[in-house]
Amino acid sequence: MKKILMIALPLVVLVLGGAGWMLFMGGSGPDTDPTKTPGPVASLNEQFIVNLADDPAAPRFVKMGVAVRLAESSAALYTPAKGATPGALQDEPQVRDIIISTVQSRTAAALNSERGRTAMKRELIRRINKETELRILDVYYTDFAVQ
Repeated sequence: MKKILMIALPLVVLVLGGAGWMLFMGGSGPDTDPTKTPGPVASLNEQFIVNLADDPAAPRFVKMGVAVRLAESSAALYTPAKGATPGALQDEPQVRDIIISTVQSRTAAALNSERGRTAMKRELIRRINKETELRILDVYYTDFAVQ
């Protein structure tokens, strides 16, 4: 009986350890969804200076830099920077247009609050994923000033 227990107990521990590892660490296996797996961060090459939807008699604008976290499935659509050559995002003109039109619909008061900036990030992610071939997971403001 003792011999069976000495053989069975390490096997049980090994099987339970493997099952635990698969449960907690198994997300990096081959069945991971590449549209949800984080890929590279692509900085858009130029800053944005955009008029806001405030009173035209007292124009307000935002100056901002933007970077996007691509999903692994979109990594091939980004060419990283090399030396003096900036990185290139395949649909950058379309992405820039989406960002400009989204920012233009906001007011200075909305963008001066964290809630407003976060809401704009969510809308940018939704629109870029819907209107381009890119799959992005997050938007980062690299510079942000409302005037």
